[in-house]
Amino acid sequence: MEIVVDEWIVDYIADPEKRGAVFEFLEKVLEKCDRFVTIRGEGLDQKIWQMAKESGRWKPAGRSLAKWFMRSFRNNTDKLHILEKSNAMPVPPALEEKTPSDDLYLVRAAISTGGFILTTDYRLKERLSHEQELDIRMVDEFLDHYDC
Repeated sequence: MEIVVDEWIVDYIADPEKRGAVFEFLEKVLEKCDRFVTIRGEGLDQKIWQMAKESGRWKPAGRSLAKWFMRSFRNNTDKLHILEKSNAMPVPPALEEKTPSDDLYLVRAAISTGGFILTTDYRLKERLSHEQELDIRMVDEFLDHYDC
């Protein structure tokens, strides 16, 4: 299963109160054939590299989780499919008009791979929920039901 995650994943890694939940989720993704999808140089990819730089100043638990994420996901092509911008499919014009510009990379990644978007952005889901090309799921609901 291709899972197009947005920046929430990095925010959860950085947040001591959400680390437990995100760690459990990440462990399950490692156990399954599922993987994350993003586009090189876009929002999530940028935020992952920012986390890698900043996590050196975090407390040990957060620093360890960030290093583990980099090793297990960012540097593991079996678990993070990074599309090149030139290889990602374009967003149809009607869908592009409805999509906030900073979320276009999510839609491109989902369309390019047939994956679904996993987000905390209720407005994005509401705005694009009627689009047949897209499957958008909310993090809280998904994490409650995602299992091995």
